Amino acid sequence: MRGARLTRSSHEFLSAPLVPSSALGLPSGCVRRMFLLYVPSGHSASRRSSLVVLNPDIGRSPMDKLVQEVFTVAERLNSLLVVLDVVRHAFNVGADAQASGEDDVAYALAALRKVAEAVFVDVRRVYCTGYSRGGRFCAQLASELPALFAAIAPVASLRYPHPNNATRPISVIAFHGTSDPINPYGGGGSPYWKTNVSAAFEGWAAFDNCTTRVTEREERGVAVQRSGGCADGAEVALYTVQHMGHVWPGSLYDFVRAVGPPCTSLHALSIIQTFFARHALLERYAPAALALLDTPTAAPG
Repeated sequence: MRGARLTRSSHEFLSAPLVPSSALGLPSGCVRRMFLLYVPSGHSASRRSSLVVLNPDIGRSPMDKLVQEVFTVAERLNSLLVVLDVVRHAFNVGADAQASGEDDVAYALAALRKVAEAVFVDVRRVYCTGYSRGGRFCAQLASELPALFAAIAPVASLRYPHPNNATRPISVIAFHGTSDPINPYGGGGSPYWKTNVSAAFEGWAAFDNCTTRVTEREERGVAVQRSGGCADGAEVALYTVQHMGHVWPGSLYDFVRAVGPPCTSLHALSIIQTFFARHALLERYAPAALALLDTPTAAPG
């Protein structure tokens, strides 16, 4: 599983084997789920690697282009990359989740356990990023699998889960445009959205017991809110981009006009890369993460 390639892929880009849900232990009998695992060229079979989970939005929309861009980041971080699959074109997440729908949290955990069986994962450095609904799913994973994720990075989708079942501080970095017509910055919109982005930022800052709030104004209409003094060295940051729509800042994907103006002046992936690199679980939290992934504690570290 060397050589910067997609593991066990049978076709071209974004191709990966379909895994029966029963094999992953999911309760969705006849539904087949897949995930893509990218192993960087620098991965060593004798050392654990960090792992980034990338969640798509509805279907794959900008993900095809974005995943190609994330490969570059995975190489720089020497990080494993997992791209999760969706059923009926979307994760079953948030206030609009269907009670009879897929248990996507169980699927995500099963997929990550499969990854941990195949390659050595640094359980102190597991992260999640996603666009739109995929970003909201990151918040759900942080809440429902609290032992696992060191940091999350939702794009155009910052939410604070209610209830938040996380049991320790989690670092969060988010990006949102003031002209987002899908998930409005000021709140409102669809039933799953409603609360504004600033309230979600404050929710995470309060949860992490952050003591300071600083707003930095950068060039080109970007304001950065940061919360410091957080428990366990956590950090919460929000990049607010004036006049940006429902897009991933800096992506080369040609977003449709209906989602609002793009942003080429800010490269979110590079910022996320730096953010993830400086946040890891404290050592005392590692045993719980190992237990969640069913990973032997005697494996090389």
